[in-house]
Amino acid sequence: MKSVKTIDKTALVNLYNIGGKDFLLRMIDNFISQAPKRIQTARKSLETSDLKSIHLICHSLKASSANLGAAKVQEISERLEEMASIGLREHIGEALDMLEKVLIEAILSLQAERELWGQEAPKA
Repeated sequence: MKSVKTIDKTALVNLYNIGGKDFLLRMIDNFISQAPKRIQTARKSLETSDLKSIHLICHSLKASSANLGAAKVQEISERLEEMASIGLREHIGEALDMLEKVLIEAILSLQAERELWGQEAPKA
């Protein structure tokens, strides 16, 4: 089975270089706590056909995942952003399922990276 890199560690080093260890850890913590909530909100928006909200949510996820080197999350978020933008509602639910799956992988990798940077993640 081929192993795919979930997190580009270069992105984490770049964040560290920008703001130090505390900044990097805050960025990781914010992503871990907020990204799943964003997907839930996108699902609720899909129920009401609020494609504008889905577009904005996915744009935000695309940016935050790019900052942390979560390329798969970034890629699917970008696809979802485009789908919402052009009104391709019928495929958004399936894409959200894919996004949720890769997000779980990214969160697990980020939690491991967080521990390597020297602090335990806060208990949920």
